[in-house]
Amino acid sequence: LLKHPGCLSFKPTLDHGESFNINRLKITPLAMKHSRPTMGFLFEYGLMSFAYLTDTDGLSAQTLDFLLERQPIDAIVLDCSFPPNSEAGNHGNLDTARLIQEKLKPKELIITHIGHDLDRWLMKNGVPSWVEIGRDGMEI
Repeated sequence: LLKHPGCLSFKPTLDHGESFNINRLKITPLAMKHSRPTMGFLFEYGLMSFAYLTDTDGLSAQTLDFLLERQPIDAIVLDCSFPPNSEAGNHGNLDTARLIQEKLKPKELIITHIGHDLDRWLMKNGVPSWVEIGRDGMEI
């Protein structure tokens, strides 16, 4: 992607905050903070809501404000690659995940995109009570 930045062309294009529906499922793309444009998604079905926010280091102000207006969010799956006090770059760390959890107060926060250093930190320190580790085959 870095060598050939124009090799992917998504159709239709998705714009931050512009929702679309598939039957009764409302899907809203949300801009993420990454070296390349990436999107997270808010899925809403009736009274249920689920945010999938990966390939990001924290949330942009516009995305955070958008999600604050839609509280409560039932579950958030969040990019969290690094342990606390780590320079994250394009992906979040556990400190950033905690800040997002405190601001958005989802019923459930699930971290994904876990790197080796965070995995080692979790094995040594345990999984904090405010977060859950995403796993293959997990149901939310």
